[in-house]
Parts: sequence; structure tokens; C-alpha cells
Amino acid sequence: MSITASPSLSLLNLEDPHPVPHLRASSYPPRSHPVHSTRPPSPVQLRDQTNPWVTALQHPRPQRHVVMTDSISSIQSGWGIRSVEQARQPEWEPPERFAEVVVGSHMTSGGLEGLEGSGGTGGLGLTGGVGKGKDIYKEKKKDIKRDERDANGSLVVETWARVMDSSKGRDKVLKCLQYSLRTYLYILGLIATIRPHRPWCKSHSKRLKIAVSGLSLTRKCLLLLNPLHPIADLLSPQPMSPRDMFLHLFDLFSALSDDVYCLSRLGLVNKRKGKVADRWANRFWFLTTLMSLYTLHLRTIPHILISRRTEQNEKRMVEARWTNRKLLSDLIFVSYEVFSLSTLREPVQCLTGLLAALISTKKQYEQHSFMVKNA
Repeated sequence: MSITASPSLSLLNLEDPHPVPHLRASSYPPRSHPVHSTRPPSPVQLRDQTNPWVTALQHPRPQRHVVMTDSISSIQSGWGIRSVEQARQPEWEPPERFAEVVVGSHMTSGGLEGLEGSGGTGGLGLTGGVGKGKDIYKEKKKDIKRDERDANGSLVVETWARVMDSSKGRDKVLKCLQYSLRTYLYILGLIATIRPHRPWCKSHSKRLKIAVSGLSLTRKCLLLLNPLHPIADLLSPQPMSPRDMFLHLFDLFSALSDDVYCLSRLGLVNKRKGKVADRWANRFWFLTTLMSLYTLHLRTIPHILISRRTEQNEKRMVEARWTNRKLLSDLIFVSYEVFSLSTLREPVQCLTGLLAALISTKKQYEQHSFMVKNA
């Protein structure tokens, strides 16, 4: 498309980048037939000669053909005029992270799928999608804060604080310390058979033995009054099967045996009764471990293997394997107590006790870490 500029438009000089007032009369060529006059020019003629507008009228510039190569939309954007499609778009733009989430696959269900007509009015089904997008945006911000806390190390400290707040978590941490010291003492004993200890090493070993005994008593005190849990389950008004009732009674007698032995260690109960309670506590522990292994191998693991392979089932399988290792360690440890075995008693109990303590502490940490991340 071409537009021809008329002489009237050339007065405004729309197509020339330089304004017309910069022109001078001397810049144009002289006339082909100059007028010779003997008299001097009048003041009006002098004024007209110096006026650029009059000079432009007397000497019209050649016409130009302007070809418009730009599109209408580019011209409108250059003039600051929005197109119809741009006018329909909202002024608000979501944040960058929110836009990434909304554009992703999270908004496809009930959200951006409504563009094809599922929305009802206008074909936009963003009613449920916007709310879902806001929830995802909040979760994304929570993940960012969690990553920042994890980078700073505060997440680990907070998780350990929660582990130590619970009596069970504190018991497992102290158990790790107890059996670590017990293993260290066993290694010192092996070294003493080869090379005698110095006096300071003997006193050091004596202090560590007292520490191991004190940690054992502390762990027993942390688990005092555990019979309250099975008693509460037995007194519950909800109906229970005979199997559940038997398990609750079993837990009750096991916890009572542990408490009686702890009270005997504190000096509140006769030591003879404490020894009897200790034997029964070990027997209950042995039977509990056997029942847990039976349930794990004949119910839990086969159910996971039969179910569909998903990420959640794989995690459950990993947890089941760690639980199996922990139960086997407990079974080996308590077998020496129940059957009064003496072959390799100290090294086996040190290693199995330490392994069971580490696995239990790991499980406690993962449990509380999950709670901290979702808090």
C-alpha cells in the first residue's frame, strides 16, 4: 500500500525527520527566470524572502511515495494503543514461581482444561483451578522455606530437638551412647590382654563402666509407667477382638515387669523380686520380637510384594527391611539373656545392641523429620 503526500501535508513535513522551520531560502536553487528589478525590494518582499513558510510555498518540494512496511499491530504498539487481544488479557501477572506451577501439570485437572469448554461460561473453567493454584503456590513457598532451613542446618537441629523431646527418642539416643561405650570397653579389654593398661587407663575404664550402668538405669526410668497405654486400650469402650485383647494384656505384663525391675534398680523394691521381673521382662521381649517377625514376614512383606510397584511401596519395602534387621538384632541379643548363653556373649550383645539402637534412632529421626517438614 502506498500513500502519496500532497503539498498541504508537505507543509507539516510528516515524512521528513527534520522539521520545516530549519529550512532556509538559500538552500533552494535560484529560479530559472530571475526577475531583474532596478528598484530595491520593499520591506514586505524582504520579510517574505526570510520567512521559511512562504519560501516553502513558493518552492514546493517534490512528492514522495511512502510504503508502509510495518503492520497495524506494530504501529498500534508504537502509538501506545493496545490491540483487542491485549485488551482482553488481565493486567495482573502472577509471580514467576507461581506461573511455573500454574502452567505445569498441576493445573490441568479442573483448571486449564476448562479452556476447551468445560468451564460453562465462556469456556474458562478456572474456578477450581485458581484455588488449587493458590494452594500449590503456598506449598511451593513452604518448600522454598524448607530448603532454606535445610541449607542453613536449622531443619536438622529442629528435628533432633523433637527427637529428644519424646521419651522414646531420648531412650534410643541414650541406647546408642550406652552400647557405643560398651563396645569401646570391650575393645579396651581386648587390648589389655595383649598389653597391660596404664593406671590412668584403668581408672578411665572404671568410670566408663559406671557411665554404662547409669545410662541403662536412665533408660529404664524414661520408660516408667508404660503400662498406662495398654490399660487405656483395655478400658476403651470400643469393641475389640480376642486377639487384640491378648496383645494388650501381653503388653501390660511386659511393661509391668520392666517397671518392677526399674524400681528394684532404684532401691524401692526388693532385689530378688527385681531379678524375677527382669527374667520375665526378657521373656516377654523375646516373644514380642518373635510375633513381630512373624507379622512382618507373613503379612507385611507379602502384601507389599503383591501390590503394584510404586514409589510409596518401595519406601515401605525399604522400611520393612530395616525393621527386619532391627528385630533380628533384638532377637539375638535377648536370646543370650533368656537362654543364658555364654559363647561370645559380650561381643555379640555389643554389636547387636548397637545395631538395633542405630536403626531405632534412624527411624525416630525420619519420623520426626517428616513431622517438621510438614509443620
